[in-house]
Amino acid sequence: MKNIVVADFDETLLPYDSENVYVYKQIRRGNIKILTWFLLRKLKIISYAKFVEYLQNEMSKKDLTAFVNKLYADIDQEVLNQVLSYKNEHSEMILLSASPHCYIEKVAEKINFKGYGSTYYDGKFRQLYDVNKAIFIQEKYPKTDYRYTFSISDSETDLTLLKLFEKYELIKK
Repeated sequence: MKNIVVADFDETLLPYDSENVYVYKQIRRGNIKILTWFLLRKLKIISYAKFVEYLQNEMSKKDLTAFVNKLYADIDQEVLNQVLSYKNEHSEMILLSASPHCYIEKVAEKINFKGYGSTYYDGKFRQLYDVNKAIFIQEKYPKTDYRYTFSISDSETDLTLLKLFEKYELIKK
C-alpha cells in the first residue's frame, strides 16, 4: 500500500498567495481581461470559482516559466523539509491547491511532487477549495489503496482534508 503526503501551497509551502501575486501583477501591467474578471468578482457578479476558471484558461495560454521559477525560489524550505520528512520509497508526494493547475503542476514537478490545482477534471471545472480538496483526494487516492500519512495547510477551510490523515498540521497564522 502506498502512502500519500499532501501539502497545501499558498501560505503553507509558499509564504504568500501566488494567485493574488499573479493577478495584481497582471492588473498593474494593464491586462484588461484579468482586470475585468477581478472587478466582476469583487462586485460579486461572478463567483470566485468562475474567476479561477477564467484565470486558469487565460494562464494556460501563457509562458509561465519565470513565474513558476519565482514561486519555486520562494518556497519555505523549513516547511518543505517537514513535509519531506514523511517521504519514503512508498510515498506519493502531492501538492494540492485552489490556485490554477497550470502553474501548480509545474511547481510540483520542480520539487518532485504530483501537483493538482483548480482546472478541468473529466470535462468539468473543479475548484480545489474547502471540502472539494477532501473529495478530490478521496476520489483520486482511495483509502482502500492508499494510506493517508500526513497533510499540512494554513487554512481552517482545509480541516475536512486534514482530518482524513493519520497526522496533520494546521499552521497558525
